[in-house]
Amino acid sequence: MSQDNHSVFDEPQFCEEPFVADPADTPPSETNHTLPVGQGAWDEPSLSPNLAGKRPAHVETYAQWLAAKVASISWTKSWGLSLAIALGSGLWAVVGAMLSQVQSGSMGGLLVIIAFAPLAEEMLKASAALITIEKWPYVFRSPAQIILCCMAAALGFAVLENLLYLKLYILEPTATIIWWRWTVCVLLHTSCSTIVSLGLVRIWRQTMTSGTAPRVSLGTPYIITAATVHGIYNFIAIIANPLFAQV
Repeated sequence: MSQDNHSVFDEPQFCEEPFVADPADTPPSETNHTLPVGQGAWDEPSLSPNLAGKRPAHVETYAQWLAAKVASISWTKSWGLSLAIALGSGLWAVVGAMLSQVQSGSMGGLLVIIAFAPLAEEMLKASAALITIEKWPYVFRSPAQIILCCMAAALGFAVLENLLYLKLYILEPTATIIWWRWTVCVLLHTSCSTIVSLGLVRIWRQTMTSGTAPRVSLGTPYIITAATVHGIYNFIAIIANPLFAQV
C-alpha cells in the first residue's frame, strides 16, 4: 500500500506556497498566509529547523504576530484599553453577584457554598482580564494593568453583592452586619482577586517573554488558592452567622 499521502510534506503549511530563501525578506504583514496565527509547524517547540528547512513566507508565527501587535499599540492606547477593561470588569460583576445569590440561596448544600460558588466567583471576576490575555495579550504593557482590572472587578462585585444582601436579602441588618460586609467582605473579594491576578500576570509574562501562546494552566494554582481562601471564609461565615444575628 502506498504511503505517499502520509508524508509530512502534505501538511498545509508545506503546501500553500514555495519556501523563501529568508523569512525576513517577506514581512508577515505583506503576505497572504492562510493558517491561523500560531498554528503553523514553526510554532511547535520540537521542530527541528535543520529538518524542516526555512519557514514559508505565508506562515506567521505567534511571536511575529505578537511583536507586530505590540508595536502597533502605544502606552497611551494600552492604558486606555486597560481602563475600559477594568470598567467592564466592574460591570460584569453584576452577573457574578446575581449568580452568587442564586447559588447561595439554592438547596445545593454546604459543598456548593464552600467549594463551587467560590471557584465560580473568582473565575468570573477575573474573566475579562483572562480573556484579554488569551486573545489580545499585547493590550497589556504592564502587570499593574492586569492587577487593576482584577481589583476593579472585585470592588464592583463586592459593592453589588453588599447592596443585594443589605437591601434585599437581609430585612433588618444590624450595625455589626453592615460594618462586616463593607469591611471584611470587601477585603475578602479584593484579596482573592489580587491572588488570581498574580496568576494572570504569570501567564501574561510567559507569553510576552517567550513569544508563545498563553498557557492558562500557569495561573491555575493561584485560582485554586483564591477559591480555597474564599471557601474557608464562607465556611466560617456559616458557623458565625447565628452569632451575628444576635448582635
